[in-house]
Amino acid sequence: MSDRFIYDEKTSVLYAPDGRRLKQVHCPKAMHWNQLTIEQGEYRWRGCTQCNQRVINLDVMPVVEAVAVLARRNSTACVHGSADSGRVIFLKDRDAIPRGTDLKTNGQGRTPIRTARSVDEVNRAANLGYWPDVRRVRFDTENFLAEVKVRQHADSGHISLNNDPRAEADRDRWAEIIPTTRYYPYYQPSPIAAYLVPRHLPDGAQLLIMDPIEDVAFPVREMSQRVLAIPGRLAGRRVVLGRPDPIVPMIVG
Repeated sequence: MSDRFIYDEKTSVLYAPDGRRLKQVHCPKAMHWNQLTIEQGEYRWRGCTQCNQRVINLDVMPVVEAVAVLARRNSTACVHGSADSGRVIFLKDRDAIPRGTDLKTNGQGRTPIRTARSVDEVNRAANLGYWPDVRRVRFDTENFLAEVKVRQHADSGHISLNNDPRAEADRDRWAEIIPTTRYYPYYQPSPIAAYLVPRHLPDGAQLLIMDPIEDVAFPVREMSQRVLAIPGRLAGRRVVLGRPDPIVPMIVG
């Protein structure tokens, strides 16, 4: 049996070497290991002045001892582990945010800027070398609307949206249950979002915002579609959006 812990980066769950689920790894204070308090003569953990918890060091604490602490009922112990120690197997999340220092400019000299759309994503990015430029999410329900019509099959109960070819092939068995109606198609569940600004970027740096928080219109064939990528620049620690560039083709709608 492996003597290494398993950490799933996508779900932020830590597992014991035998596969038992130990805890959801999340620091609401977004603390770094080097910000914790060293206890004299103690190498197995450090103290946190923010939540008064001990943070177990998986890199050095014996596996049996660490599992015993974390597996206790209602355990609130926090953990630290690093890939360099070889004590934790990291299951990589291919969609994970890279470290801020790893970002490269594109062919137009712009640095791609990602958007975090949950508190956990924002705090995780802060640990990876970003300054979160936090914004309130607002919906432009006046200018960005799509249409939908719903039909249902009389025998199976299956439904179809708009011009589903299955419904057209067996038109007599499909009945319209919701007439054509308009809706806002870009809803986000979190009331806040943040542009993730690499801390090393200088003021005035040219940016490419990959997922704008704001609803920015892009005219296409006399209709307005929402821009999915837009140029911008850095002013202090704030992202300033520029005009939609026709060269940037990524749109949705």
